[in-house]
Amino acid sequence: PDFVEDGASAVACAAGLASAHGGDGERILLAGHSAGAHIAAMLALDTRFLERAGVAPRRVRAMAGLAGPYDFHPFDVPASINAFGRAPDPLATQPVSFAHADAPALWLASGDGDTVVRPRNSLALADRVNQSGGRAEVRLYPKLDHAAILLCLSRPFRRRAPVLSDMAAFLKRSAVGSQA
Repeated sequence: PDFVEDGASAVACAAGLASAHGGDGERILLAGHSAGAHIAAMLALDTRFLERAGVAPRRVRAMAGLAGPYDFHPFDVPASINAFGRAPDPLATQPVSFAHADAPALWLASGDGDTVVRPRNSLALADRVNQSGGRAEVRLYPKLDHAAILLCLSRPFRRRAPVLSDMAAFLKRSAVGSQA
């Protein structure tokens, strides 16, 4: 779990510095691509990581994941075997295992041409979160593969798919809608 613990430490640091930079450490938004989406999902869903880092999990208002591996057990490819194959509890490495009603809002995007992290990961996590009473949205983008969905965040590729504008709109709605 070292990389998720590192992510929790980064969130704690960012939350502590947010107000000095015009942010709000009480309304944290997480985002990531691929392994980064896995880490963001684990931080959003498995409250133990943030709690150990001194961050109240309720401060995370939403998470956006691009092409994230959220439900990939049993491990069947070298990358997942190397990263998670010796985990004492393999299911504890799966974000889908931690879906709950009080989870932050999730926006899960995938390209329908992604063969590295198949869209079924996003669909499975969203289904589990929604069935538990939480809120998760899935957006599948036609003709995008694993790298292309990330490239669509950059100016030269934004015309291919509205990934950036869709993600930004979701995160803005989630942050504003979460104000007390």
